[in-house]
Amino acid sequence: MGGGATNTASATYATVCGGDNNTASSEYATVGGGQANNASGSYATIGGGGNNTASGGYATIGGGKTNTASGYVATVIGGQNSLADRYGMVAHASGRFSVDGDAQAVEFVARNTTVGVTPAVLFLDGASTRFTVTNNSLLSGILTISGFNTTGTKNAVYQRSVLITNVGGTTTLAHVSTVST
Repeated sequence: MGGGATNTASATYATVCGGDNNTASSEYATVGGGQANNASGSYATIGGGGNNTASGGYATIGGGKTNTASGYVATVIGGQNSLADRYGMVAHASGRFSVDGDAQAVEFVARNTTVGVTPAVLFLDGASTRFTVTNNSLLSGILTISGFNTTGTKNAVYQRSVLITNVGGTTTLAHVSTVST
């Protein structure tokens, strides 16, 4: 405990540096300051702000208000009502319509390797965690896929503008157009 009032650091190596009513309740969790922040994931960090929750392992919230980072290695850069609930997700919002995360910008990085021209599924963790679109929502953005061979003689990058919908549990690639090739 660094200071402040009514703060709690209840786990091994947990730290609360200051502020009021902050909690670091898992091993190596840290809250820098602010008010009513809760770092409950192992190695989770909240820089400051208010009413933020970092419950995912290694999750990070830079600050802001009423943000949640519940995915493993997920990050909320700040803002208000952001929800980073999937593996490696980066999120930023400046409000919401009805639930946290329903109006936000997100980023995902997926990866895999392949041999020759054999297609490969890209995974968020490089092995088995697939990208998902939440039920009854849509995701639009720029998809960039790049690759190279180990000799460095062939490199490629593809960009597509995409719209993916999930209505009633059915996920559909609703629109795709070429940005550049």
